[in-house]
Amino acid sequence: MIQIVYNTTFVIEERIKDDFLRFVKEVYIPGTLAHGILADARLMRVVTAPSDEPTLSYALQFVASSQSELSTYLADQGRIYPEQLLRQFGQSVVGFTTLMELEQL
Repeated sequence: MIQIVYNTTFVIEERIKDDFLRFVKEVYIPGTLAHGILADARLMRVVTAPSDEPTLSYALQFVASSQSELSTYLADQGRIYPEQLLRQFGQSVVGFTTLMELEQL
C-alpha cells in the first residue's frame, strides 16, 4: 500500500514558540485529523547546526493513503490552517511543504 507523507516545515521566530506550538497542538492537528483524510500526525523539532538567527524549525507530518486522497484534502481544506497561521503570526512563521512517498523496508 502506497502512503504519502505530507510534510510542512515551519521556521518560526523563537519569541512565538509557545503560542505557535499551542496553535499547532490545539487547533491545526485536531482540525486536520477531524476531516478523516489525513492520519498519523507527527510534530518534530528540526535539529540543525547552531545558528545566530533567533529562529526554530518544526516539521509537521501527516499521512495520506494516496495522492488522490491528499489532493482531495488540499482542494477542500488544505488552506484553512496555513491561512490561520499567517493571520495569527504574520511573517514570524514561514513554511514550505514536501510530499514524500513512504518506501517499504
